Amino acid sequence: MYKMKEVRFTPEDLIFSQNSPDDFEIFFIVKGKVDIFINVNNKFEKNVHIPLRTLEKGAVFGELSFFTGQPRTASAKSNDFSSMIYIKREDFLSVLE
Repeated sequence: MYKMKEVRFTPEDLIFSQNSPDDFEIFFIVKGKVDIFINVNNKFEKNVHIPLRTLEKGAVFGELSFFTGQPRTASAKSNDFSSMIYIKREDFLSVLE
């Protein structure tokens, strides 16, 4: 628990982006809502956002990158005033050692 941190977001804040390098955190929603979506390019438009799901209090997201260490396969943004607890993959692995 001591390696976990709290973070807060306002509506429309980007939490992480698809395919961008980051610390591979896993997030636990304490309050608020989070939209998970992917960006695609088609022949008519660039960066079309395709919504996948909306997560609420009690949900967990970012687990795929957290466990695999691979880049994010989707993006996440806050849909509300949100509060989350997260842990970085590296911190989690150091606790396991």
